[in-house]
Amino acid sequence: MYYIDKDFLGTKEHVIVSGTEISFSCAVPSGTLIENGTSLPGTLQAYLNLIGKERSLVPPEVRESCDVCKIPIDLIGLQHLLRPEEFATELAEFNHDIKDLIADTFHYISMYVTNVKTLNSCVPFTLKHRNTEIKTTSLGYTHKITYDTSVTKTGRMSVTSGPNVLTMQKQFKSDIASRFDDGKIVEIDYSSLEPRVALAIAGSEFVESPDVYSTLGDVIEIHDRSVAKQLIISFLYGAGIKTMCRLTELSESNLTPKLKKLKKIFKQDLIVENIKGTLGSLGYFYNHAGRPIFPTSDRFGVLFNNFCQSTAVDVSLSGFSHLLSSIYDSNMKARPICFIHDAVLLDVPGTEIAVLKKMSEKLPTYLGVDFPTKLTIVG
Repeated sequence: MYYIDKDFLGTKEHVIVSGTEISFSCAVPSGTLIENGTSLPGTLQAYLNLIGKERSLVPPEVRESCDVCKIPIDLIGLQHLLRPEEFATELAEFNHDIKDLIADTFHYISMYVTNVKTLNSCVPFTLKHRNTEIKTTSLGYTHKITYDTSVTKTGRMSVTSGPNVLTMQKQFKSDIASRFDDGKIVEIDYSSLEPRVALAIAGSEFVESPDVYSTLGDVIEIHDRSVAKQLIISFLYGAGIKTMCRLTELSESNLTPKLKKLKKIFKQDLIVENIKGTLGSLGYFYNHAGRPIFPTSDRFGVLFNNFCQSTAVDVSLSGFSHLLSSIYDSNMKARPICFIHDAVLLDVPGTEIAVLKKMSEKLPTYLGVDFPTKLTIVG
């Protein structure tokens, strides 16, 4: 479940908490959250923020004293600041409270930890040309990028340190220099990720279609792919019918029956009905993977969009996690540089590009569906 760092506690061993069992070990357990006095990605505090809960192990008066004395909370050695009986009581009450707080989302923890590990596996990179947006070390390398998925409502990644590649102009990709003599910078991007995720959840036969937009366009009798794509994306993002009419240049009377078909294909009414039931009783709902979602609106389209967009993040990272594991297991030298939402950039030796292309053509995901991707050489 989680472990409490020994340096944070001031103890000789970590406190390992698994269900109702508490043990002690110097070894760091893999695949679990860490409580270390910080809210960095992968910590218990970051996860509590993700699920909308609060509980600190540090008593308020101790935290206030540390703040006044400018002592870092993660280095306080908590047991040295409390009497033994107080320390034992605080620890027991904390573990009891945490068990209750995470009970409803316990099964999502492993996916969250895997997502953090995947995102933060990126290596620093160098640039062919100076970029004022990117700070580098004295050796010319960028600082390591740290991502977090606990900040945004739907789990979309954000950069907490290092170059913010999520907001940079696309041209920066071609400025990245490979660390290999014959290397290339490649981008692996999912093909129609969000509509494909929504189709997979709905159990639709169209999920395996090579071109989702053309296939669905034919079903709803829009044979111009660009128009069909615009409509499907707008539909998934919760746009109103007037907006969709304007974007597709179709009349409302012409568009309405097509939207009814899309609703049926994506099982939108059923999904939103279930979401509203959960939202009404809990004040939040879960995406398909079990992550709590706190919508800013209960509007029909917003709820469906939040559900699909959030699930797509977990699907995307589960596929990329599998890809990176395959790379490492095959003793390949290719390494991830950065993630940009539905895509990953990798630094790849020229001799590995063909292998990587074949390896990444379809990525297994937690949904049990292999999702197609496109590999592009960008630098």
